[in-house]
Amino acid sequence: LEEWLANETMQEGLRLCADRNYVDVDPTFNPNIDEDYDHRLAGISRESFCVIYLNWIEYCSSRRAKDHFTSPDEYDDPTVLYEAIVSHEKNLVIAHEGDPAWRSAVLANSPSLLALRHVMDDGTNEYKIIMLNRRHLSFRVIKVNKECVRGLWAGQQQELVFLRNRNPERGSIQNAKQALRNMINSSCDQPIGYPIFVSPLTTSYSDSHDQLKEILGGPISLGNIWSFIVSTWHRLRKGCGAGCNSGGNIEDSDTGGGTSCPGNNATTVSDPHNNMSQGSTGNPGQAAGSGLHPPTTSYPPTL
Repeated sequence: LEEWLANETMQEGLRLCADRNYVDVDPTFNPNIDEDYDHRLAGISRESFCVIYLNWIEYCSSRRAKDHFTSPDEYDDPTVLYEAIVSHEKNLVIAHEGDPAWRSAVLANSPSLLALRHVMDDGTNEYKIIMLNRRHLSFRVIKVNKECVRGLWAGQQQELVFLRNRNPERGSIQNAKQALRNMINSSCDQPIGYPIFVSPLTTSYSDSHDQLKEILGGPISLGNIWSFIVSTWHRLRKGCGAGCNSGGNIEDSDTGGGTSCPGNNATTVSDPHNNMSQGSTGNPGQAAGSGLHPPTTSYPPTL
């Protein structure tokens, strides 16, 4: 450590920290976690750090000089101290509970986790040390007499179903370790047992209901989404084409009805057997072209 501090490169890097106006703007600092975070400077300044941790540093230094750690003879050898530091760095994760590193360590099954929790509740302002160690747990597997289980189930059914006991503090909640009453009654069939223990996996049949399917549109799948997009596109394309070209609307194009264009333009009526055209300024009783029969007018029958 002394050689490391005597290095000129290290001294040059630490010289900036000696300035009273020094501010560390490292992005890893979080205002929700670090109590010494200065919101005005968007970082941790020397002044804010000393306000929070200076008393603690002075206490630790004086405590070290007095009792030389908790075990005075354990870390006298520098080799033992170095091995302990390497072991803690490898197996121990020290972080705040809200730090993403804490969550990553929990998901990665780290052997040990250490955190310092600040508790402020009902006028108390104290710190608690949270230590989590991953270890194997032993369980005992036992066998219960089936007649004992049936008897507890029968008594619970008589109490709740036949006697109509609505008291929430019923017998199943009372823990009788000798007979495992709480566990046995909780595993009874419904409506006695707890659904989280005995309820089977239920299947939803809403997709097969025709009326509900028309309202909700069926299940969400890639095929249904693609079909909806394609049908909507064809509908818009058909409606816009008919409406823009002939002045009609979407309803006429969907129902197959004809379209009309107001004005004095000529109209053409096509028939599979003969073709007739009528001009806007022509005589209704005169043929528009040679070789064409005049249009006939049909009247509704009268009584």
